[in-house]
Amino acid sequence: METPIRLKINPIPPVFVTLIVFGVLYGCYFAVEISAIYLQKFTDFLLIPKVLNLPILQDQRLYIAVGVIIFGYIGLGFILDWIRFIGRTCFTVLFLKGDFLFLERKFFFDKNVFQWNRKQNGIQVIHKTGLLRGFLGLERIVIVSPDFKTLYSPFFFPSQNGNLIRGLFEY
Repeated sequence: METPIRLKINPIPPVFVTLIVFGVLYGCYFAVEISAIYLQKFTDFLLIPKVLNLPILQDQRLYIAVGVIIFGYIGLGFILDWIRFIGRTCFTVLFLKGDFLFLERKFFFDKNVFQWNRKQNGIQVIHKTGLLRGFLGLERIVIVSPDFKTLYSPFFFPSQNGNLIRGLFEY
C-alpha cells in the first residue's frame, strides 16, 4: 500500500482575504452614519418631509435604520463569500495515492470525497502555474470532469509540492 502524497497549502491567501473582508465590514460600520446623513439631505432637498408633513421623516433614526439595512446586506454578502472561500481553501485536501487522485472537502458537518483514476479518459487535470503564481504561492490544480462541475485545489507553493506535481503530471 502506497502512502498518499498530500498537497501542502499556502495559508497566506485565506489570511489576506480575511483581513480584507473584516476591513470592508469595518468600513460598512462607518458608512451607515455617512449614508444616513446623505439620505436625509437628499430627502430634504426633494422637500419630501415638507410636502408629506410626516414627523417620522424628520427623525434621524429612520435614516440610520435604512443605512443599517443597506450596509448590513452588503456585509452579509461579504461574510457569505468569505465563508465559501475559506471552505474552498482551508478545508479542502488534495492527495495522490498511486494512480488515484482524491479531493476531500470538509466543512462543519459535511464531508465530500471525490476520487478519480488519473489515467481515466474524460478527466482533465490542469496545473495553473506561472512565474508570479509560483512566487506568490497562488498555484492551483483544476480538475474538470464531464460528470461534475470544475473543482479547484487550495492555493499552494510549487516548491513544497514537487513530489505531488511530478507524480500527478509525470514530469
